Amino acid sequence: MNSMIYKYLIDPLSNTYNEEVLLFSYIFELDYSTFLLNNINNQDKKSRYNDNKSISNKYNAKLDEHLLKKFEFLRKKIVFDSVPVQYITKGAYFFKDKFYVNNNTLIPRSETEFIPEFILNWIDTHTKIKPTLYMDNIDVLDIFTGSGAIGLSIAKYYKSRIKPNIYLSDISESALTVADINRKTLVPNTPDIRLIKSDLFKNKRIKYIKFDVISANPPYIPRRSMRKLNARVKNEPRIALFRKGSNIIRIFLKQVVSHIKENNSICITETNDNDFKLYKYINKRTKKNHPSFKVSYIKDIYGIHRYILIET
Repeated sequence: MNSMIYKYLIDPLSNTYNEEVLLFSYIFELDYSTFLLNNINNQDKKSRYNDNKSISNKYNAKLDEHLLKKFEFLRKKIVFDSVPVQYITKGAYFFKDKFYVNNNTLIPRSETEFIPEFILNWIDTHTKIKPTLYMDNIDVLDIFTGSGAIGLSIAKYYKSRIKPNIYLSDISESALTVADINRKTLVPNTPDIRLIKSDLFKNKRIKYIKFDVISANPPYIPRRSMRKLNARVKNEPRIALFRKGSNIIRIFLKQVVSHIKENNSICITETNDNDFKLYKYINKRTKKNHPSFKVSYIKDIYGIHRYILIET
């Protein structure tokens, strides 16, 4: 057993620490959650080292020289080439599931988990309070869907007795291919999920629908901020990260009010951190054109304003 491997599991100050632990558990077919919990529970570096070593020793038979070399080769891709580990393992954890991802899709972030959780709670509450409003079905659109993480999480953990029609939309055909793989894996027996290639609402399959719920994780990072980003983030698809020109997120938020129902519907959109300029712009415009609509800016778990919510 090469004791040098352990150094990759004990240095919490490493910029690639979590990625190396994930890669280690992937290569050696270990339980990543065991390492994760150990490193959360053990703040002391020595204790973390000893416990990780103890966990690994249980799997000594798997730690052969071939796998060690494979680990070191792929580790260099993470450290020196800034390749996201999720693209190497072809998986990213989101909400309660592992999603297939590749370099055609954005890697789902933990802060985005708030959106399906919020929507599921909102649907559960509103269908109980006002069931007659949703007697036939609920129409849900996940736009800029990417890997399908938000929409498919809603589909899998949907509990209301009222039937949902779920639409996953993206401008990228390659991203929709990934979303379809996740659909077949995570919700194989859910027929009412439609994948649609569309630039915003241009596709006729969604252009004329008024939705009860719309979720969106659009490209919201200004290009001027690109230099400040982590190198691994820059290796994700730029079409999913960066806004350009006339600002796609503003265009989307201006259009979306025409695609949600006039009563008891919502749109929740993830934004850049504390983008109050965007919030004030959308709030002022929405009040002018749709006085009955309410716009609010919700904080994430870290106290950062991140989600613009439009309610009718």
